[in-house]
Amino acid sequence: MIFNFTNYPEYLGQVLKTRQKTNRAYSLRAMARQLSVSPATLSDVIAGRKNLSERTGVKVGTHLKLKGRPLRYLGALVSYQLAQDPALKIVVASELKA
Repeated sequence: MIFNFTNYPEYLGQVLKTRQKTNRAYSLRAMARQLSVSPATLSDVIAGRKNLSERTGVKVGTHLKLKGRPLRYLGALVSYQLAQDPALKIVVASELKA
């Protein structure tokens, strides 16, 4: 599922929507608690106003029970979003395509 996304805020938003469809009582606060981030941070990340650090991205992926390739893909999405150097963005983009 994560491989269908080109940025992690959209992925996290979809995870939230999917969980809310399954459980109407599930909220952003509940997801933030499970991911060990503040609700404000999660809201800002999903809205694209804030980025996760690489360390927090790995922590979030682990809490979402991602392992192996999916976890590495999430990490690459976070790295791509954080990259300031155009050359680094190209390297990370090639990792994402692979």
